[in-house]
Amino acid sequence: AEVREDFVDRVVALPLSIVEDAEPGDLLTRASRDTEALTNTVRYAAPETLIAALTCLFTFGALLLVGPLTALPSLLVVPLLWVGTRWYLRRSGAAYRRRGASYVALGDSLAETVPGARTAEAFGLQSRRRQALDRDLAEAYRAERHTMWLRSSWYLTVELSYAVPLVATLAIGGLLHTHGLASLGQVVAATLYVRQLI
Repeated sequence: AEVREDFVDRVVALPLSIVEDAEPGDLLTRASRDTEALTNTVRYAAPETLIAALTCLFTFGALLLVGPLTALPSLLVVPLLWVGTRWYLRRSGAAYRRRGASYVALGDSLAETVPGARTAEAFGLQSRRRQALDRDLAEAYRAERHTMWLRSSWYLTVELSYAVPLVATLAIGGLLHTHGLASLGQVVAATLYVRQLI
């Protein structure tokens, strides 16, 4: 609520000509979707990311204490996550800007159609307004599907990154144990620590 109040305060403080030049859909989108996204990021994403980073740091530290050789297979996840995340980030910026623009256009169509429904009906413009609304809705749908496809593709590499270090730690740890470079307890502890990261 505080983010929305700040947004309204800033809009009211702007010169009237600037506010009138802004599209109604842009103002609606920023007051609803953008403030909601910012609120969710601050409330959920930032703390969860911090907790996950600290968990990874402490778990990897514990892996090093158990045995440096048994900790090495857990690092196989880094290149996999690096490549997948770079691929996602290169494409996601433009995709999310397109999605935001499509929601602005949809908000504009709704803001123009609803208050002017009687006027559109009086001049026989209902089909034109409906076509514009359908076009904007279809574009918003395509943009949303594209961002969903990007997220799903990235999640595939993230999910794969859960299995790779676990299997690698178990397999390489087994080899280390058979060659006398790690005890069975070290291999089991390292495998459990890597499992803890999931």
